[in-house]
Amino acid sequence: MNILNRTIAFLILLAVVLIPNAAQAQITSLSNTVQKPAAESFTFAPNDFSLAASIQATTPMQSREVTDWIEIGNNSSPYGSYNYPVDFYMNTSVSQSIYTAEEIDHGPCSIEQVKYIYKTVSPNYPDIIDTESFKVWIANTDRTSVSEEADYWIPFESFTLVYEGGLVLNAGVDQEMLFDLDNPFVYNGSNICIMVEHVFSTNTFQNHFNFDASTLPSGDVRARLYVSFDTPFDFTLPTTDPSQTGMTLSELADVQLNINTAAEASLSGTITNPAGSPIANASISLAGTDLQTTSNAQGDYTFSFVAPGTYTVNYVAFGYVTASMETEITGPTTQDVELAYLPEATVEGTILDNDNNPIADATIQMSGYNSYSGTSDASGNFSISEVFYADGYTVTVSKNGYYTEMIELDIDSPTADMGDIYLNDKLESPSYVQAVKDADAAEVSW
Repeated sequence: MNILNRTIAFLILLAVVLIPNAAQAQITSLSNTVQKPAAESFTFAPNDFSLAASIQATTPMQSREVTDWIEIGNNSSPYGSYNYPVDFYMNTSVSQSIYTAEEIDHGPCSIEQVKYIYKTVSPNYPDIIDTESFKVWIANTDRTSVSEEADYWIPFESFTLVYEGGLVLNAGVDQEMLFDLDNPFVYNGSNICIMVEHVFSTNTFQNHFNFDASTLPSGDVRARLYVSFDTPFDFTLPTTDPSQTGMTLSELADVQLNINTAAEASLSGTITNPAGSPIANASISLAGTDLQTTSNAQGDYTFSFVAPGTYTVNYVAFGYVTASMETEITGPTTQDVELAYLPEATVEGTILDNDNNPIADATIQMSGYNSYSGTSDASGNFSISEVFYADGYTVTVSKNGYYTEMIELDIDSPTADMGDIYLNDKLESPSYVQAVKDADAAEVSW
């Protein structure tokens, strides 16, 4: 009997030691070590936005040992939140959740992990779910609503892709859905929106995940969800497209943000032209992030908090050649930049009618990078000088009595000769036609 008691005591002690270690292994984030290349070029146009390409163009932060957690939410929703921020009952889902600066209650910092707490409310789930893929984006934003009045979704080009890959999830209660971000996200002290996509999958599950969530006050619309059995979300469509506006929710998913307060760096400098004069209102951005600022009247700019890494920094100012520089930022970093003047060209051509006769006083208007106008002379010739080099100009030629002609023009040389431009006559149809017989002839008038 004494031996039996000792054996039971030993087994109990062994269980006490092993159970916590097993609990710590309840969820594992799949490693994603693919290095993303820095952006090769910069563009203003939101229409060129690619969600797949909207990745922070940095090297991963090397040290994450000094961290803290920001916990948002109090699990006040009585039943939590079914299928939000991630829906497993449907084949795919997309959600947006806005968290205010007051809830975050922290200055600029680096967000390195995003965590949700969930439970599976049915024994029908497999013990381990490792077949699903996810994408996570984060945006600094001043938006406080994803309501219909606010055009539903926050524009997708505002976001930075911070995670793409799979997770290993366990059935049970108090489980963690932990996204270990591929690259840190730089929080600037404003509101943030977290967008999560459950990438389209052939798998569906009988019952929903139940996430910890907090009840939102009436009229507080900060959570939106799209779900579908057969149609992946199309990020190229407008946010107001009726096919995927989704639904609003009365609760907000509780979230925990793992931040790094020690890994701080900054970037500042002065932008000047070749004459040494400061350039005001230049736009400075870090490619692949939503970090953007504008130079002041002295040409100075500052990013007070940047996650350490190597970035492509873009400098854009009207009338100057855009500069893109690979910059390693590991601490307080100064980078002064001189922007070259954007070259100017002369646009010329000749305006003719259908019979090759010159058209005088035709109006030539150019729109695009800048706007210009001119008028043809008695010989039909025109010349517009000091036109900035740029692609995508639209040249519109018009005159009363002729059909307007529109021509696309790229300018990359000192002289842009458009050659002969023909305007077609407007031939008016006759009206009130009258014919009067006169002997063997008829007189027709209109």
